Amino acid sequence: IKSLCPLLDCVNLDPEGLRQAIDYRYVLGDTLIDGVSQVMPACHVRLAVGKSPVETQYWKLTFRPSPTSDTLDSWADRVDTGLDACLARLRDRHRDIGILLSGGVDSSLLAAKAASSGFRTCVALTARWPGDNPELEAAAAVARHVGIQHQIVDIDESYIEKSFPWIVWRLEEPPRHYNSVVLARLFGAASGQFDTLISGHAADALFGPPGIIGLDVFRRRRSQLEFVPRSPKTRLAGLLGRANSHRFDHLKKCLAINEHEYIQSYIEIQYGVLGDSLLRRQPGPSNPGRKSVNRFYEPMETAAERFQRYDLYTFNQTHTQVFDRLGAPHGIGVTSPFLAPEMVEIAETLPSTLKADGPTAKPVLKALAARYFPREWIYRPHQGFPTPTAHWLQGAFSSWRRQLSGNRLASRGLLNVSDLQAMDPDRNYETIWTAMTLEMFCRQFLDGEGSDSFMTG
Repeated sequence: IKSLCPLLDCVNLDPEGLRQAIDYRYVLGDTLIDGVSQVMPACHVRLAVGKSPVETQYWKLTFRPSPTSDTLDSWADRVDTGLDACLARLRDRHRDIGILLSGGVDSSLLAAKAASSGFRTCVALTARWPGDNPELEAAAAVARHVGIQHQIVDIDESYIEKSFPWIVWRLEEPPRHYNSVVLARLFGAASGQFDTLISGHAADALFGPPGIIGLDVFRRRRSQLEFVPRSPKTRLAGLLGRANSHRFDHLKKCLAINEHEYIQSYIEIQYGVLGDSLLRRQPGPSNPGRKSVNRFYEPMETAAERFQRYDLYTFNQTHTQVFDRLGAPHGIGVTSPFLAPEMVEIAETLPSTLKADGPTAKPVLKALAARYFPREWIYRPHQGFPTPTAHWLQGAFSSWRRQLSGNRLASRGLLNVSDLQAMDPDRNYETIWTAMTLEMFCRQFLDGEGSDSFMTG
């Protein structure tokens, strides 16, 4: 976007990109700038003067679940062998690695495997910020258990404040989550220390996302409502509105949408009634870029595989972009072993019945991890390093929040700003974060205030 904006006669927001940025805080296929489009994953684009661009897709993930009756342990053996092969190839290229360690199953399993794979340097990195860090103790225990150094990277509030505009400038769209601040700090700390960082990214998408469990519940409940005519279901869904209760919101979905729509709205940002009003949500289908989605979504696949494919090409794709865009200025890249060819080949043939076991997602990875760690570690609830969002909005981000009361924001007509400053960060943090990041994007890319010199450390 930075390269192409100077070539445009005028720089305006793209309506479809804006809708996606608000609904999902990522943009697929389009961008936030009218006239600039993305090259989709596994595609190349041929450009010729006087002709429309021609995009060709050269690869597509193909799930073909095996009918074999192999046991959970035998599939765990395959994953173990695949990780060995991936890490051996990585060791041939890189001698010094860091591990982004959260203490969850995926990063812990990679730490255990990497610790014995012959790297010259193998160090776990975990972020720490002021206040509660609920998963830090688990990450430290994992590092001690596998016998590798654990480097704790502190994030103070001054860093959080000054990094915010730089992160928006680098990502070129509203960051989906506050953890972009955490990643930027970790990449800065890793710069010059390691050849690459390894991450458990995409393990969920390939071996059994938690969303598959929710999808199964949705399908069962929707089947129970099949006897109700469509018209009464639609009216009842309308009466429920945008309920603040998770239970009522789920009921509305069962009444109003089908299985495909459920999958494509699963990771939509939930703002609640007040948030929808303030953000003036753009009209459009409840999915990111249908034209883009149709390139990889396979309606005839079974539900679990459809969900996985969708999750991988949307939500997980955005994580890969964040890694690239935030890591590049620090000269550090991220390697995702679960996206290695050996692992993708295993995941493509994994039977659907082994992608969830009751309330337990990715049972194969957990069975393998239980060989390296106590079972109670592996099967305990994992919080995934939740950041103190409300606290940061009232503290480190408070100076940036104040820009939401300016006349410039109101004049854009994108947001209903009359009550924005009075919103409660504890209840409306999603709305405030979207408004704040979107306004920062507009100031940088529409008003010409952006600069890659905001911050590089």
